[in-house]
Amino acid sequence: MTPRQTRDKTMNKITMTIKRPEGHTETIDVTAKFENGINDFMFNRAKKATAEAGKGEILSYNIELDAESKAIHARLDKELGEEAKQAKWFSANACDAPEVN
Repeated sequence: MTPRQTRDKTMNKITMTIKRPEGHTETIDVTAKFENGINDFMFNRAKKATAEAGKGEILSYNIELDAESKAIHARLDKELGEEAKQAKWFSANACDAPEVN
């Protein structure tokens, strides 16, 4: 099973840090909106959509790996060495990124 497959609601947690128009910064859980993971392309689409909607500026995203994904990454790091460290593990198919509320 790969990190991008869903596993009985145990999956990687994805959060985004957003600077709101009012000036405060918040970190929100967006896991449900990116069920198949997130990559830089999808992040930039969400960032653009959120700004255009006037809901703030997305500053960053973070992926907190679940135990199974951590084990997969550790095994691949060991097997592939430096190539594994440079790979982007959460590349999903190009699609429309959802607006982040």
